[in-house]
Amino acid sequence: MTRGATYLRGAVAVGVAALLCSAATVHSQPTGTRIGTSIPRTKPELVFNAMAQCYVARFPKTTAEFLAAVPGSYEQSQAYAKMEGALSVCLNQPKLVFEGGELQVETDRLHRGLAFYMLRAQAEKLPATAPAAQDDRPWFRTKIEEGSSYNGFAIGVEKFGRCVAIADWTQSRALVLAQPGSKDEANALKQLRPVMDNCLTQGARINIDRRLVQHVIGDAMYHLGIAPHFENPTEGNTQ
Repeated sequence: MTRGATYLRGAVAVGVAALLCSAATVHSQPTGTRIGTSIPRTKPELVFNAMAQCYVARFPKTTAEFLAAVPGSYEQSQAYAKMEGALSVCLNQPKLVFEGGELQVETDRLHRGLAFYMLRAQAEKLPATAPAAQDDRPWFRTKIEEGSSYNGFAIGVEKFGRCVAIADWTQSRALVLAQPGSKDEANALKQLRPVMDNCLTQGARINIDRRLVQHVIGDAMYHLGIAPHFENPTEGNTQ
């Protein structure tokens, strides 16, 4: 068993390798010596997290627009094109030293990460109990039925996260609001283990790295509990 990973049975595979793909590339420009937190290039997830938090804080409106697009769709590609320059700005934030590097991230991984940090930023809007409207029509279904293209793997992950969140909202909420690596996170993951087992397709296998499972479930909870109340966000910077 890989250290830090939770192995279950199911149809979806989520791993750190999803951080290092060629779908989207964000560049860090050389800026000379800076005082800040130096992050090794061997830990791209830390760079990604810092960049995502920065972008959500500065550009909530364009983040919400990106998250409203189905993963793998033309609309998502268009939304990403509007974000690319600002993402590079966040990669060059003063507190982050990652000079002259480049971060390659799958757009569905970007979707999950931004949704998680949007949820954290809007935590006061996250219901303490599961939303009443939980029918069988997830946020992406109508768009797909209307002809939107989509990434099958990403939609599978979306379905899994949604299933877990609906089945145990209390522990899912505890998980996404817990500090990574904390006892609260570990306890929530332990409580959710049987729920995650039940939400998987029978007979297959899943490898969920605990560093990413918060993002998977946080993405689902964002769409269930935050997105419906985030139709007109204000943006501190519109560039």
